[in-house]
Amino acid sequence: MRTLNGFCETSYTSNTAIGIKKIYEDLIFYCKNCKVEKVETKMDIQDYKHPTFVVLRKNYCYKCWLRYIVN
Repeated sequence: MRTLNGFCETSYTSNTAIGIKKIYEDLIFYCKNCKVEKVETKMDIQDYKHPTFVVLRKNYCYKCWLRYIVN
């Protein structure tokens, strides 16, 4: 079962760990609901056979996520 606010892949990828770290440090994603608060992000490995790293993001900030859970 997918959670309401699980991490989802973005289109930001790199073939090196250094490359994805540079991209990751410059990115800011905002909540898809309120469009004001920043959301949690992380780096992950997208493909092990052909090393590809990807930036993952959440869709909602904690405030909006909590509103969905409570209602």
